[in-house]
Amino acid sequence: MFDWPAIFDGVGWLHATGITPAISHGARSMWRAALDVATSMGLPISFDLNHRPQLGPLDELWGWVAPYLKHFRMIILSVGQIAGLAEIEGYPGKLPDQLAANDDTPWRDVMRFFQKKWGGPAVACCFKRRSVDNVQRRWACVVNDVGEISTMDEPVWHIPKEETGGGSAWASGFIYGLLNRSTNIYADPRRADLRHMLRSADVLSALCQESVGDHSTVRLPGASTAVQYALSL
Repeated sequence: MFDWPAIFDGVGWLHATGITPAISHGARSMWRAALDVATSMGLPISFDLNHRPQLGPLDELWGWVAPYLKHFRMIILSVGQIAGLAEIEGYPGKLPDQLAANDDTPWRDVMRFFQKKWGGPAVACCFKRRSVDNVQRRWACVVNDVGEISTMDEPVWHIPKEETGGGSAWASGFIYGLLNRSTNIYADPRRADLRHMLRSADVLSALCQESVGDHSTVRLPGASTAVQYALSL
């Protein structure tokens, strides 16, 4: 049904999620075909696991995803997914009971374990803490070959009007940050220093949740202005 080589012709990046293969057998076949063709073409791929328990168990989804890990430049996880995968992947350490004291440090050990075991994709996680007056502190961390890059000490503060859409906006902001606009070439998240990219992604994710609806209403040049401000901090 889909001519993936033609669809991907001239495309610079593929972003996929774990929702698609869990929807149906047909969607899973399409998802695999897209990843297979993108891999054969050498297209950079980022992947948001985005596990939805309503669509099936995590171990089933992971069985479909794991064969592609070596082809991903980056995989995005949530705190809950890190905890679930720690059990599946045999993490030998002790997990924190929860995200405590606005500190992502305990989770970095698990992310580092994943990054080494999976053969190199950068491992990213978005962290959120909500105060009693609904102010949300948002930051992110990526573990890659360079080290552990976190915006924990420079979070974005905002009051969400919408609970959904933040993850997709974060991925969009991160990938946008990887692109060198003068050369149209993407930095490799497995090896690059990603602090500025993380900050731009945090800002766009917060801006998305400032408006009601699953999709961000932020558009360039407004997003560019916000990102440039973030990068200057």
